[in-house]
Amino acid sequence: MTISMINSTLKMAAALTDAKPVAHSNNVQQRAAQAWQGNPAGKTPAMQKQESAPQFSAKEQSAIDDFVESLRTTEDKKALFGLLNKKLMSLSSAERVKFLTGLNMTIKNSEVPGDDALLKEKFNPAYAMYIGNGMLLNQMKEEVLSKMGKVPDEDDEDPDEI
Repeated sequence: MTISMINSTLKMAAALTDAKPVAHSNNVQQRAAQAWQGNPAGKTPAMQKQESAPQFSAKEQSAIDDFVESLRTTEDKKALFGLLNKKLMSLSSAERVKFLTGLNMTIKNSEVPGDDALLKEKFNPAYAMYIGNGMLLNQMKEEVLSKMGKVPDEDDEDPDEI
């Protein structure tokens, strides 16, 4: 069944609101029709929850504003990565999510000229490097931990210097 067939079935089911349900009708179609009518905008409850803006304390908003200002003034990609890495490493995972959400909202709602490209040109490359760095470090940790405690192979010709 293709997507267009599903869409047309949903539209037909939504159009049959006044019709009496048939005894042999598919229960899934009825639920889809009810959901379609009850939510005409197509928003799920999860999407509605995300639209509510999180509240930030004055300290958190000040930290976000300081970081945005440092993003504006820093041009070097390595310095941007170092700045972002230092900031995100100092936060717990919940604080990190809240900080990134606030940073995104602050930059998108900013009226300063040039901030519209700040996410795309500066933050996203630095954040991609941060994510890539974390992935690489995790892979290296797994390799080191998997090799710990293993006896070297017989054909290991490397001298073991301590």
